Amino acid sequence: MTLYISNLLGKGFSDDQIARHVHELVAVIKKSELEIIIVTNKVGMGIVPENQLTRRLRDVAGRANQILAEAAKIVYVCFLGFPLQVKNNG
Repeated sequence: MTLYISNLLGKGFSDDQIARHVHELVAVIKKSELEIIIVTNKVGMGIVPENQLTRRLRDVAGRANQILAEAAKIVYVCFLGFPLQVKNNG
């Protein structure tokens, strides 16, 4: 997911356009009967990035992660290779 967002930023998409893409992805996933796993980076736990583009990626990816986690039935976060379940509405 983070790479997808990075590509959208590189193509000049606005923050709102990216959020709409993520919401559209959620809508498509909800219509599917498949089990879908999305992998993303946790981007907001480190230092504040030095340059504006990297700060923007952190902020936009963080919002996308929130949208995805809200819609997901099950959410894991992985620290040091250990998955921790933080949500289970499945």
